[in-house]
Amino acid sequence: TIYAICAAINLIGILQTYTRGVYLGAFAAAVFVVVFLFLGLKDKRRRMCSFLAKTVCVFAVGVIALSIINSTHVFSYGVFRVTLGTPLESIGKELIGYEEENHSQDNDAADDTDDDTADDESALRDDASIETDVESNKESLGIRAEMKTKLNELIAQNPVFGNGLGAAIELRDGRVEMVYHDVVSKIGFLGLAILLLPFLIMICKFLKLTVDIRRQKDEEMEEEYMSKVVLLAALIGIMVSTYTNPYFLNSLGLFIYCLAMRIFTNKNFELEV
Repeated sequence: TIYAICAAINLIGILQTYTRGVYLGAFAAAVFVVVFLFLGLKDKRRRMCSFLAKTVCVFAVGVIALSIINSTHVFSYGVFRVTLGTPLESIGKELIGYEEENHSQDNDAADDTDDDTADDESALRDDASIETDVESNKESLGIRAEMKTKLNELIAQNPVFGNGLGAAIELRDGRVEMVYHDVVSKIGFLGLAILLLPFLIMICKFLKLTVDIRRQKDEEMEEEYMSKVVLLAALIGIMVSTYTNPYFLNSLGLFIYCLAMRIFTNKNFELEV
């Protein structure tokens, strides 16, 4: 139960980032964990199903509580943040936590004019907030599309070896969020392949471990397997999110990458709790 609560809190934290890349990375990590834990640990499937059910329940309760506290539909707003370029009329005002007021029934109530005026002003502010958010999303999408185009043009100049570490595009002072495109533009596809080679080796070793653990039951091997599933899931989440955000090539991403490499190359791996 404690682990389910911790997992649900993490999911709520991820939801409140309102970042599409983080959502995609978290989804990829979750799918990886569920698939390989169910594949490798057949005897613990019932416990895992129970854990997932508890996590979903705690997550739902947490989202509802936050929605009540903040007067906002937290989950729906997260969905709204993902739908880039969605026309305003198709989004629905309920997505950001308020229902459209029907003031036509109050037209005959002259003594409530001041209240109606205040409500109208509040609704206008909310409408302006929605429009601003939608325009911000569209602007972000436009900038990333232009960034991708410029990076592709830079990559085309020398796709194999890259254009050097000083290569940069003339947009946002050369700051790039699309990390993989930026890496290829600087060190080419060859450099990207070398950068990702340890990850591919880890995946191969992990798949071999999955086959071994399905053939024989070993408690120590199961502990090793579970720890590597979680570690690889964290790494996969970061690497997927890195497509639109610079998470992989910063201190946290590189630390997890190096930690994973150290564990997967350690033949005498032991998990201490």
